[in-house]
Amino acid sequence: MLHYSKMKKTHMKKRLYFILLSVPFFLMLKTSCKKERKPKEFYVEQYVKDWMFFDTGTWWTYKEINTGTIDSQYVTKSELIYITSENRKKSPYYTVEIGMVYTNSNFYFQLADPTGGSVIEKIRTQGSERGSTPLIFKPFKVGAYPPGSYSKTTNIEPSYQFGTITDTLITILNRQDESEQNDSVEYKILKGVGIVNKRNITQKQEWKLINYHINMNRQ
Repeated sequence: MLHYSKMKKTHMKKRLYFILLSVPFFLMLKTSCKKERKPKEFYVEQYVKDWMFFDTGTWWTYKEINTGTIDSQYVTKSELIYITSENRKKSPYYTVEIGMVYTNSNFYFQLADPTGGSVIEKIRTQGSERGSTPLIFKPFKVGAYPPGSYSKTTNIEPSYQFGTITDTLITILNRQDESEQNDSVEYKILKGVGIVNKRNITQKQEWKLINYHINMNRQ
């Protein structure tokens, strides 16, 4: 009887050992059989890229109408980047495509569609400072504004003529423009050309586009 008892205990130990070894295997098998969670994807619409996705070779020359001061800007780089959020349980999981257009100054334009509504922003980066202002955003209609923003669409001209170009011109008023030291600034943006007029209401300055050359990024 004693010999049988020892054999029984040995057998039970072997079974327990087998079960302990098998549990991680079955857990791994169960996990691998689960449907892999894929991020929701948001891409920049081609229509928005046609607005301001400028490439190297693009440049603009502006004149301040009160002082006659001339200023020039040009594109140093443009690219599409992708940002994916953390894949956390019960949290939104998404990948956002962003069009980045860098200039020779401390500014770059950011084209994105993070919530199903396309946005073009002008962002300033200088040292630890960072400010931005929405330039173009959906819906394309007078009175529209992004939630939580000081920007507002004040006018839309679908057939605005600028030199040899005839296209849509949108006027945006930002009452507290972070990229302009929180000044009140009005922008006139022409599709395929960019900012054709910038009026800093606070500083009583107005910059008018007098010459330009455009290369669009066709990615």
